[in-house]
Amino acid sequence: MFLCARYVGQQLERNPHMIGEDIEKDSGFEHRPVLDVADVAKLEQAIAAGGTSLAELMERAGNAIADEVQAQLAGPAPVVVLCGSGNNGGDGWVCARALAQAGWPVTLVTPRPAEALTAEPAHSAALKALAAAQTNQLPLTVLVAPNAEQLKLGLNEAHCIVDAILGTGFSGTEVREPYATWIKLANQRHESASSRKPAEDAGAVCLVAADVPSGMSAQTGLAAQPCIHADATVTMIVYKPGLVEPEAARWTGSMKLAPLVNSIGRYSDAL
Repeated sequence: MFLCARYVGQQLERNPHMIGEDIEKDSGFEHRPVLDVADVAKLEQAIAAGGTSLAELMERAGNAIADEVQAQLAGPAPVVVLCGSGNNGGDGWVCARALAQAGWPVTLVTPRPAEALTAEPAHSAALKALAAAQTNQLPLTVLVAPNAEQLKLGLNEAHCIVDAILGTGFSGTEVREPYATWIKLANQRHESASSRKPAEDAGAVCLVAADVPSGMSAQTGLAAQPCIHADATVTMIVYKPGLVEPEAARWTGSMKLAPLVNSIGRYSDAL
């Protein structure tokens, strides 16, 4: 179901931090609708049928997240990318590869090895990232199924954390393990760094969410326990209803739209 542009405008008035400044300057993005989560999946399939593959969409999404990380920090700095086992995690694998190719030291955290991932195109994206890292000696380290202490050590080195754990398919009141622990530790690292005095700003840590903060329903905006507290959320193709609810701002931070395709009007018949 498409929700009209007027609805988006109303939400912007109620939640002025919903859209990042860079998006506000481009009036073209204002016409992107709010689309129910179920219809986002239909739209993605229609785009794929039209010639832009799901793998290419994931490539563009991951690069958009990497662009946001680079916009948040002054220069190359350690980044931790938390990847779930699904296609939200696939966006994270692409992001990690893009950052590493740009010279950023990246630690990617995954619950299982790349070859054991079953979701596509996430599986292919993970293998591509590993191959690129090995061939080009990229500064990309993969941490598989770490315990809490191992994850803490990695997060303590990070200047930015990318949340690519759970995507638009998540709903419920509780996040399962190991992701619950990952979210708690990411929030703790983010909050402890954010509480530093101004003179200690060099230790600040940004937290960027891929598509939706993990633990928040993209459909309703309701947050489970725990839920990522992001500084910025890069959402893909269209806005989702939960993301534009006023109460969602405490989880999303500033909203950034990555359009991925030039126009979605030609695919409206698929919805």
